[in-house]
Amino acid sequence: MEQRHPDIGRWSGRLQELAEATGLSLRQLSEHVPWSPSTLSRYLSGERVVDEAWLLASKLIDLAHRRGTPVDVRSDELHLLYQQARKAYQQQRRSARGKADQVGESAATAPTSSDVGLPERPAEQPVVASSGQPNATEPATDSSEQPNATPPAPSPDTPATATSEQSDAAPEPPSSPDARPARRSRRPFVLALATAVAVAAVAAAVWASLLWLRPQTVVWRANIVGTWSAQHQQHLGVFRFRTPDVPGDTDKATYHEGTAVSIVCQARHRRVVSDPTTGQSSPVWNRLSDGYWIPDLYTDLPKVTGEAPPLGIPLC
Repeated sequence: MEQRHPDIGRWSGRLQELAEATGLSLRQLSEHVPWSPSTLSRYLSGERVVDEAWLLASKLIDLAHRRGTPVDVRSDELHLLYQQARKAYQQQRRSARGKADQVGESAATAPTSSDVGLPERPAEQPVVASSGQPNATEPATDSSEQPNATPPAPSPDTPATATSEQSDAAPEPPSSPDARPARRSRRPFVLALATAVAVAAVAAAVWASLLWLRPQTVVWRANIVGTWSAQHQQHLGVFRFRTPDVPGDTDKATYHEGTAVSIVCQARHRRVVSDPTTGQSSPVWNRLSDGYWIPDLYTDLPKVTGEAPPLGIPLC
């Protein structure tokens, strides 16, 4: 079993401290977050270091504050721990994938059962006819035993039946010289098949490595919340905007309550958005991975003051 990287261990330990600060068990914690207890266990143990694990950290901080147990944590230090653990996790996965590809190549290029273990065919033995004479495939030592030699004339004392049997017993035809090459003709086909499989395995490994090495955009997961309208008595959702500075610059596409969105950066001082039901307002906007903008007022990201966004999110 591969040993866990120290960076993953440090991230896992910090995440477990945040979970303990909430005072909840895994089953109780799963009622407040969109993950099952088994999935939470994999995130907390460092078995999986993915974007959802980073989102779990922010939710644990908020949950601890709501339960009256504030935690002393700096978002920039926490995000640095996550980035280091994420890098180590991806390196371990690439290493495991490379080992699996090497095993696949070895299995593909290994000789098949038809290529190995074939016993040498014994030398052709002379086929003895019913008369006891050797087959024509073996050169005879006596000219009287050669197939083309003129048989001796029967003596008057020799029964006619013996002479008839000797003359009627024709030598068996020699074994076909093509029998053995026909068996060997399978080898080129097997070698070609093994080569094709090996080439396909190498191509798949190269393609997978290119996908892993492709630069990935770091995103922060958040959920749409707070869209309840007292006037309409329902959740209205929130529009997405092409720019945060123009009120009408929207395509009317709506993110409904509870929808998960991917945030790439945050702008702190843009157009102020106010909610008529709660009376709260905010000039903070979040840019999504698809290029659109949504008001931070309607996400579950931590609300902080100052110039630095929470959780290590970069400024747009």
